[in-house]
Amino acid sequence: MDKGNSLDNEPFIIINLEKLTSEDFEYLEKFSRNSLNIEEARSFTLEKKYTDKFLVYLKKRLRIQAMIFLNFLKLKLTLIQKIKMKYLRILLKTLLVCLIKKSYY
Repeated sequence: MDKGNSLDNEPFIIINLEKLTSEDFEYLEKFSRNSLNIEEARSFTLEKKYTDKFLVYLKKRLRIQAMIFLNFLKLKLTLIQKIKMKYLRILLKTLLVCLIKKSYY
């Protein structure tokens, strides 16, 4: 609704009159003057405009939340890895001390 008529630049449908089927006729009936409801089309367009804007906003927010969660998860996994390494070092040190003591006896 904010932009000019984009149909002036390029058609949204091209019909080959030589190859029309019954389904094509049913589809084309939707565009007849009698079945066209201007108010319904206008309200649909306005609704779609705001729905599209809302979806863009929602995707952006979800992407931000996902990045925050991934950073949190990465931090926690890094901390867990550091803790594991700390206890592994203690365990290895203890084992080495035990082995050294055993070798002297």
